[in-house]
Amino acid sequence: MAALRIQFWDKIRSQLSAFKILVILLQIGVALGISLFSPLFLRYFCLPKVVEYSPQLHFTFTTCPNQLAGVCSFPTAIVSLTEDGVALPDGIRYDIFVEVPAYVSKNKNEIGAFQVVVEIFTSEGRKVSLFRRTTFLDNSFTGFLPLAKRFLFFPLNLFKWWDEEVVRDLRIHVTDRFVEDPVLKTSKMSVQIQNRFLQVASGKLFLNARFGFFRSFLYNWPFLSSIVIIGVFLSCTFSLLTVYWGYRSICLFLKDTDLTNLSQSDVYGKEVLRGGKMNKLQQSSSCRASYESFDSVCQDVDSVVPNEKNNISFENVANPFNGDSGNFEGTALRRRRVKKSYEHTVRSPR
Repeated sequence: MAALRIQFWDKIRSQLSAFKILVILLQIGVALGISLFSPLFLRYFCLPKVVEYSPQLHFTFTTCPNQLAGVCSFPTAIVSLTEDGVALPDGIRYDIFVEVPAYVSKNKNEIGAFQVVVEIFTSEGRKVSLFRRTTFLDNSFTGFLPLAKRFLFFPLNLFKWWDEEVVRDLRIHVTDRFVEDPVLKTSKMSVQIQNRFLQVASGKLFLNARFGFFRSFLYNWPFLSSIVIIGVFLSCTFSLLTVYWGYRSICLFLKDTDLTNLSQSDVYGKEVLRGGKMNKLQQSSSCRASYESFDSVCQDVDSVVPNEKNNISFENVANPFNGDSGNFEGTALRRRRVKKSYEHTVRSPR
């Protein structure tokens, strides 16, 4: 087994040329390039063009006409995707979140539940979708700073010398079923807070694409996903190269082995053929000698029995080995007749 392995590698080394080495190095370089650029290719083909869109919201309202101050409409913010150069891809589901910092003062108990309404329009002003979500403002204090403000400055709060005013960040999940229509393209989005007592001036709108495991892995863990993808592609490409060159090497080794066996079999066949010809020549010479001995016996019979009736001439008996053109079967028949005549002559009394 070890000798066969050494013979195999010796044949592989003998077949390696400068061109084949250059081809192998070129294939290794191509495999490395494909593996290194594979994360970029996968991100380009698997991830949509717009994964996350988070424009700033600036709320406006209508003042009361009969008063110098007052809010006579719900706070509303308009976002233009066309002006921002954003085109949502078709068939991708998005989550819509609205995040607003709510300033709550003395009228916090009057707020209660309120609605967040998101409307989607085309460039012609046609309404495509409408989403509503009801929520409420939590009055409980959480975190260290609100607790410190409440307990450390309790006397000031007790005598109303410290007007309690807290900023709450509200994050409302409006919907997770928004899908861009291939015909009715989204151009504008309107966000409305339906509560007059909730003081909002600005906020943020979040559109997050919904992914499966693989897309989430690509987008949320870019460095780790790149390392994993490069490792997988390296193992696959080098495995293919190993299988390809291993197959070619085995075929080359088997081809050389077959050629060697074929040449040896040709030499053996020639020797066998030469031996067969010699055997045929020996058989023909022995057969010729037997026929000559039989002719001599027949001549002896002629000399012993000079009867004219039984006197048979052997001149017309053809010999197949002296170039005569007589029939071999007729010759054999005549010789059998001569033999019978000889036996009859010997047995008959004189």
